[in-house]
Amino acid sequence: MVTGFGAVGTHLATSLAAAGADVVVSDVDETRRRVAVDLGFGWADPARALTLPADIVVPAAVGGVLSPDTVPLLDAPLVVGPANNQLTAESVADDLADRGVTWVPDFVASAGGIVYTLARESDGLAHEAALARVEAIGDTVTAILSAASAGGRTPLAEAAALAAQRVG
Repeated sequence: MVTGFGAVGTHLATSLAAAGADVVVSDVDETRRRVAVDLGFGWADPARALTLPADIVVPAAVGGVLSPDTVPLLDAPLVVGPANNQLTAESVADDLADRGVTWVPDFVASAGGIVYTLARESDGLAHEAALARVEAIGDTVTAILSAASAGGRTPLAEAAALAAQRVG
């Protein structure tokens, strides 16, 4: 379930479908429905998108979609997406963990663009080397989720601790 079918959500949904996923999308802009259907995606009413059974919920539009009110309605074990500020409050990370929902913090999930740009522009790396840094984000996600599970902390707490360590 990809919520938000704008530029980023469309690209992501297309990539997921190319990798073999059955993709359902939603957007508050009803005109996006025709584009979704033409591309072969399912369409969900945005008011119900977070409540539909899914393997993954991908917030790809606005922030503030994960709240104490919406978390109990989730019917997916994993939430990961590029939208900024997905949680209405940091305590929502605890709500997700308490429900057994794995959440990859937005600033980790959407880091690829800035990692690539900095690798190319600041570090002067070639495309392949910059892309390798982006692909290493997967290892970072694994480390964050493993540490969170082992330490009984949320992925948000682990990601924030890792960011603080890396920044200095």
